[in-house]
Amino acid sequence: MEISVADEQPISVVPILPDNQNAGVTGYFNLLVNSGDKQTIYMQITNNKKENIVIALAPANAYTRPTGGIFYSEEIDSPETIIVGGVLISEIGPASEDIEVETEKDEAKFKVITKNVFAAAIQLDFPEQATPVFSFGNAGFNPVGPNVFIAMRNDAPMIQREVFGEYQVTDKDGQEVFSGLFEPISMAPKTQMNFPMHWDSSVLEPGEYTLSIAANVVGEEIVAVERFNIDKTTVETYAERTNQPKIRWLL
Repeated sequence: MEISVADEQPISVVPILPDNQNAGVTGYFNLLVNSGDKQTIYMQITNNKKENIVIALAPANAYTRPTGGIFYSEEIDSPETIIVGGVLISEIGPASEDIEVETEKDEAKFKVITKNVFAAAIQLDFPEQATPVFSFGNAGFNPVGPNVFIAMRNDAPMIQREVFGEYQVTDKDGQEVFSGLFEPISMAPKTQMNFPMHWDSSVLEPGEYTLSIAANVVGEEIVAVERFNIDKTTVETYAERTNQPKIRWLL
Protein backbone atom coordinates (compact mmCIF):
# COMPACT_ATOMS: atom_id res chain seq x y z
CA MET A 1 0.00 0.00 0.00
CA GLU A 2 1.37 3.40 -0.95
CA ILE A 3 0.10 6.56 0.70
CA SER A 4 1.11 9.95 -0.64
CA VAL A 5 1.20 12.94 1.69
CA ALA A 6 1.08 16.54 0.50
CA ASP A 7 4.35 18.37 0.92
CA GLU A 8 2.70 21.60 2.05
CA GLN A 9 1.85 21.84 5.74
CA PRO A 10 -1.68 23.04 6.65
CA ILE A 11 -0.25 25.95 8.64
CA SER A 12 3.07 27.72 8.99
CA VAL A 13 4.32 29.50 12.10
CA VAL A 14 6.90 32.30 12.25
CA PRO A 15 7.97 33.93 15.55
CA ILE A 16 7.87 37.75 15.56
CA LEU A 17 11.09 38.44 17.42
CA PRO A 18 11.09 41.35 19.92
CA ASP A 19 13.88 43.82 20.70
CA ASN A 20 15.18 41.74 23.60
CA GLN A 21 15.76 38.70 21.39
CA ASN A 22 19.25 37.22 21.78
CA ALA A 23 21.30 38.39 18.78
CA GLY A 24 21.97 35.69 16.21
CA VAL A 25 19.06 33.44 17.24
CA THR A 26 16.23 33.44 14.70
CA GLY A 27 14.36 30.13 14.76
CA TYR A 28 12.73 30.48 18.19
CA PHE A 29 12.19 32.92 21.06
CA ASN A 30 15.42 33.40 23.03
CA LEU A 31 14.67 36.40 25.25
CA LEU A 32 17.03 38.37 27.49
CA VAL A 33 15.00 39.05 30.65
CA ASN A 34 15.24 39.93 34.33
CA SER A 35 13.56 38.15 37.23
CA GLY A 36 9.95 39.32 37.58
CA ASP A 37 9.61 40.56 33.99
CA LYS A 38 6.34 40.05 32.11
CA GLN A 39 6.24 40.11 28.33
CA THR A 40 3.75 39.44 25.53
CA ILE A 41 5.10 37.60 22.50
CA TYR A 42 3.63 37.38 19.02
CA MET A 43 3.66 34.79 16.24
CA GLN A 44 2.52 34.91 12.64
CA ILE A 45 0.35 31.89 11.84
CA THR A 46 -0.51 31.36 8.17
CA ASN A 47 -3.34 29.16 6.91
CA ASN A 48 -2.01 27.31 3.86
CA LYS A 49 -5.36 25.69 3.07
CA LYS A 50 -8.08 27.04 0.80
CA GLU A 51 -10.75 26.74 3.49
CA ASN A 52 -11.06 28.33 6.92
CA ILE A 53 -9.56 26.43 9.85
CA VAL A 54 -9.59 26.70 13.66
CA ILE A 55 -6.28 26.81 15.52
CA ALA A 56 -5.56 25.64 19.07
CA LEU A 57 -2.70 26.94 21.19
CA ALA A 58 -1.49 25.16 24.33
CA PRO A 59 1.40 25.84 26.73
CA ALA A 60 4.13 23.21 26.87
CA ASN A 61 7.11 22.35 29.05
CA ALA A 62 10.52 21.28 27.79
CA TYR A 63 11.80 17.78 28.55
CA THR A 64 14.81 15.68 27.64
CA ARG A 65 14.42 12.68 25.36
CA PRO A 66 15.81 9.35 26.60
CA THR A 67 18.53 9.50 23.95
CA GLY A 68 19.18 13.22 24.41
CA GLY A 69 17.62 16.25 22.76
CA ILE A 70 14.64 18.36 23.79
CA PHE A 71 10.93 17.91 23.14
CA TYR A 72 7.86 19.88 24.21
CA SER A 73 4.71 18.44 25.76
CA GLU A 74 1.66 19.64 27.68
CA GLU A 75 0.95 16.14 29.00
CA ILE A 76 3.85 15.80 31.45
CA ASP A 77 3.48 17.74 34.68
CA SER A 78 6.83 18.69 36.19
CA PRO A 79 7.55 21.60 38.55
CA GLU A 80 11.18 21.67 37.41
CA THR A 81 10.79 22.82 33.78
CA ILE A 82 9.98 26.45 34.11
CA ILE A 83 12.89 28.19 32.33
CA VAL A 84 12.40 26.58 28.92
CA GLY A 85 8.94 26.04 27.50
CA GLY A 86 6.90 26.75 24.44
CA VAL A 87 3.55 26.89 22.73
CA LEU A 88 2.03 23.98 20.80
CA ILE A 89 0.02 25.07 17.76
CA SER A 90 -2.32 22.70 15.94
CA GLU A 91 -5.38 22.66 13.73
CA ILE A 92 -8.70 21.67 15.29
CA GLY A 93 -10.89 19.49 13.11
CA PRO A 94 -11.10 16.12 11.36
CA ALA A 95 -7.67 14.61 11.04
CA SER A 96 -8.43 11.17 9.69
CA GLU A 97 -9.11 9.52 6.37
CA ASP A 98 -10.45 6.06 5.54
CA ILE A 99 -8.50 4.22 2.84
CA GLU A 100 -9.85 1.02 1.24
CA VAL A 101 -7.29 -1.55 0.11
CA GLU A 102 -8.05 -4.69 -1.95
CA THR A 103 -6.51 -7.91 -0.63
CA GLU A 104 -6.51 -11.43 -2.02
CA LYS A 105 -9.30 -12.66 0.26
CA ASP A 106 -11.49 -9.69 1.01
CA GLU A 107 -11.56 -5.94 1.34
CA ALA A 108 -9.73 -4.31 4.20
CA LYS A 109 -10.25 -0.80 5.49
CA PHE A 110 -7.49 1.20 7.13
CA LYS A 111 -7.82 4.46 9.02
CA VAL A 112 -4.89 6.83 8.69
CA ILE A 113 -4.79 9.59 11.31
CA THR A 114 -2.57 12.59 10.69
CA LYS A 115 -2.10 15.55 13.02
CA ASN A 116 0.45 18.30 12.61
CA VAL A 117 1.61 20.05 15.77
CA PHE A 118 4.07 22.93 15.66
CA ALA A 119 6.17 23.81 18.71
CA ALA A 120 7.23 27.42 19.18
CA ALA A 121 10.09 27.22 21.68
CA ILE A 122 10.67 29.92 24.29
CA GLN A 123 13.97 30.25 26.15
CA LEU A 124 14.55 32.91 28.82
CA ASP A 125 18.12 34.06 29.52
CA PHE A 126 18.87 35.98 32.71
CA PRO A 127 21.76 38.48 33.08
CA GLU A 128 23.71 36.10 35.31
CA GLN A 129 24.85 33.13 33.24
CA ALA A 130 24.10 29.81 34.90
CA THR A 131 26.93 27.44 35.75
CA PRO A 132 26.73 23.88 34.35
CA VAL A 133 25.70 21.32 36.96
CA PHE A 134 25.91 17.91 35.27
CA SER A 135 26.19 14.56 37.01
CA PHE A 136 25.83 10.81 36.48
CA GLY A 137 23.68 8.45 38.56
CA ASN A 138 23.21 4.69 38.77
CA ALA A 139 23.74 2.31 35.86
CA GLY A 140 21.58 -0.65 34.88
CA PHE A 141 20.62 -3.10 32.15
CA ASN A 142 17.50 -3.07 29.99
CA PRO A 143 16.83 -6.31 28.05
CA VAL A 144 14.75 -4.36 25.53
CA GLY A 145 17.37 -3.39 23.02
CA PRO A 146 19.34 -4.73 24.81
CA ASN A 147 20.90 -1.66 26.40
CA VAL A 148 23.10 -0.59 29.26
CA PHE A 149 21.90 2.72 30.69
CA ILE A 150 23.10 5.35 33.13
CA ALA A 151 21.24 8.25 34.72
CA MET A 152 22.30 11.69 33.44
CA ARG A 153 21.19 14.80 35.33
CA ASN A 154 21.24 18.45 34.27
CA ASP A 155 20.67 20.34 37.51
CA ALA A 156 21.31 23.81 36.08
CA PRO A 157 18.51 26.25 35.07
CA MET A 158 19.80 26.24 31.49
CA ILE A 159 19.86 24.05 28.40
CA GLN A 160 22.99 21.94 28.64
CA ARG A 161 24.32 21.51 25.11
CA GLU A 162 27.15 19.50 23.55
CA VAL A 163 27.48 16.73 26.12
CA PHE A 164 29.57 13.99 24.49
CA GLY A 165 32.00 11.33 25.53
CA GLU A 166 33.02 7.68 25.64
CA TYR A 167 32.17 4.55 27.61
CA GLN A 168 33.42 1.04 28.31
CA VAL A 169 31.74 -2.03 29.80
CA THR A 170 33.90 -4.66 31.51
CA ASP A 171 33.06 -8.00 33.12
CA LYS A 172 33.80 -9.11 36.69
CA ASP A 173 37.36 -10.03 35.67
CA GLY A 174 38.03 -6.57 34.24
CA GLN A 175 37.94 -7.76 30.63
CA GLU A 176 36.40 -5.36 28.13
CA VAL A 177 33.01 -6.50 26.81
CA PHE A 178 32.49 -3.53 24.49
CA SER A 179 33.17 0.20 24.28
CA GLY A 180 31.99 3.14 22.25
CA LEU A 181 31.43 6.88 21.84
CA PHE A 182 28.25 8.91 22.22
CA GLU A 183 27.58 11.92 20.02
CA PRO A 184 26.80 15.40 21.41
CA ILE A 185 23.39 15.61 23.10
CA SER A 186 21.36 18.43 24.66
CA MET A 187 19.39 18.35 27.90
CA ALA A 188 16.52 20.57 29.04
CA PRO A 189 16.97 22.50 32.31
CA LYS A 190 16.51 20.63 35.58
CA THR A 191 15.84 17.25 33.94
CA GLN A 192 17.13 13.71 34.26
CA MET A 193 17.15 10.81 31.81
CA ASN A 194 18.40 7.22 31.59
CA PHE A 195 20.83 7.39 28.68
CA PRO A 196 20.96 4.07 26.75
CA MET A 197 24.02 2.45 25.17
CA HIS A 198 23.47 -0.56 22.92
CA TRP A 199 24.89 -3.85 24.20
CA ASP A 200 27.47 -4.06 21.42
CA SER A 201 28.74 -7.59 22.08
CA SER A 202 27.90 -10.93 20.50
CA VAL A 203 27.60 -12.64 23.89
CA LEU A 204 25.60 -11.84 27.01
CA GLU A 205 25.91 -13.81 30.24
CA PRO A 206 24.60 -13.28 33.80
CA GLY A 207 27.03 -11.60 36.15
CA GLU A 208 28.40 -8.35 37.51
CA TYR A 209 29.56 -5.72 35.06
CA THR A 210 31.12 -2.27 35.32
CA LEU A 211 30.28 0.75 33.19
CA SER A 212 33.03 3.37 32.97
CA ILE A 213 31.87 6.57 31.29
CA ALA A 214 33.44 9.99 30.72
CA ALA A 215 31.52 13.02 29.42
CA ASN A 216 32.87 16.31 28.14
CA VAL A 217 30.65 19.12 29.50
CA VAL A 218 31.78 22.57 28.36
CA GLY A 219 35.39 21.47 28.41
CA GLU A 220 35.18 19.75 31.81
CA GLU A 221 35.46 15.97 32.04
CA ILE A 222 32.84 14.27 34.22
CA VAL A 223 33.70 10.63 35.00
CA ALA A 224 31.63 7.84 36.56
CA VAL A 225 32.30 4.17 37.30
CA GLU A 226 29.10 2.27 38.08
CA ARG A 227 28.52 -1.44 38.66
CA PHE A 228 25.38 -3.25 37.56
CA ASN A 229 24.15 -6.83 37.56
CA ILE A 230 22.48 -8.96 34.89
CA ASP A 231 20.73 -11.90 36.47
CA LYS A 232 20.12 -15.34 35.00
CA THR A 233 16.36 -14.83 34.80
CA THR A 234 16.76 -11.70 32.67
CA VAL A 235 19.04 -13.49 30.22
CA GLU A 236 16.76 -16.55 30.01
CA THR A 237 13.67 -14.42 29.50
CA TYR A 238 15.33 -12.48 26.72
CA ALA A 239 16.65 -15.68 25.14
CA GLU A 240 13.16 -17.21 25.08
CA ARG A 241 11.63 -14.06 23.63
CA THR A 242 14.22 -13.89 20.84
CA ASN A 243 14.61 -17.64 20.29
CA GLN A 244 18.24 -17.55 21.36
CA PRO A 245 20.14 -20.24 23.33
CA LYS A 246 19.68 -19.78 27.07
CA ILE A 247 22.36 -18.37 29.40
CA ARG A 248 24.79 -17.65 26.58
CA TRP A 249 23.34 -16.29 23.37
CA LEU A 250 24.54 -14.61 20.20
CA LEU A 251 23.06 -11.25 19.30
